[in-house]
Amino acid sequence: MSHEMNGPAMINQMQEYFQQNPEQYKQFMKMQQNMQVIDDEKKKAQMSPKEKLEIAKEKLKGKRMSKNQKANIEKKEEESVAEKADEQKKKDLSQKDKEECSRLKKQRKYAKKKQKKKRAEIEKEFDIVN
Repeated sequence: MSHEMNGPAMINQMQEYFQQNPEQYKQFMKMQQNMQVIDDEKKKAQMSPKEKLEIAKEKLKGKRMSKNQKANIEKKEEESVAEKADEQKKKDLSQKDKEECSRLKKQRKYAKKKQKKKRAEIEKEFDIVN
């Protein structure tokens, strides 16, 4: 392998090597999974107890609940989704209003410039006549 190899060339070479050596590929994948597990454990070690509790709650969410509890949770989730959608609509409307306002300001500004220009032309014509 050359030291000046870029990403895609290295990937292609690795693919060819693993096609020829499937056992090496299995070992490589095991190493990748082990690295992933170690990374996950490090992340968990750095988490606060509150975050760990939230993750545990998420895992147990659907396991030990009655139908009523599940229905209540789903209802709350639907309500929160609806509220978020409403907030997004309000934001979109306010953004549209702002854009419309700025467009109208630009229109007025352009109209004023046009009117000034016309007045200047008319004054020139009067000056020429006088």
